[in-house]
Amino acid sequence: MKKLRMHLGTAICLSAALLVCLGLGGSLVRAEDKAPVKIGIVYSSSGSQAHTGLQEANVIKMLVDEVNAAGGVNGHPVRAILENDDTQTEKSVNAAKKLVFSNKVHVLMGANTSSAIKAIQQQVTEAQKVPYISMVGSDPALTKLGQQWYFRNSLSADYQTGSIIDYAINVHKLKTFAATKNQGRWGGCASTGRL
Repeated sequence: MKKLRMHLGTAICLSAALLVCLGLGGSLVRAEDKAPVKIGIVYSSSGSQAHTGLQEANVIKMLVDEVNAAGGVNGHPVRAILENDDTQTEKSVNAAKKLVFSNKVHVLMGANTSSAIKAIQQQVTEAQKVPYISMVGSDPALTKLGQQWYFRNSLSADYQTGSIIDYAINVHKLKTFAATKNQGRWGGCASTGRL
């Protein structure tokens, strides 16, 4: 079930990326030349998030093949350009810069940690006005800094935590329960959820 949710989330993000490209009209892809819609993906094929990144990459490749087999988007073929970040923030930013400046992607997706997503926002997509969609990233700050070009597919940790607690209390009528958290950034965000 978890894999199905992740694949669905990836599919939703790719669909959103295509809609963003089309929604911004001729400013991204000119209709008359049928140029490809280029989507840049920052993902982890190695490092601590490789298990997620490799699955995302496979789903994206499959979906792009399906869209192109059906004639593309308004006749435009879709091209996904993937860059590995080794699950390292600095490499994520460098991958995003390569995709935006060298590959001239129309929209950017990916990065598998909140710290990498935030760095890409601050150093690349907001300044360059490139639509950026993340498939993960639960740090509440990702959508609280007034970004205009960022869209998230994942609920923030404060909402996740509050929802879980509400569910435990209101549905299961629990009066006492315990929770564990990791020592990373996600654990810190989750622990700030409302109690």
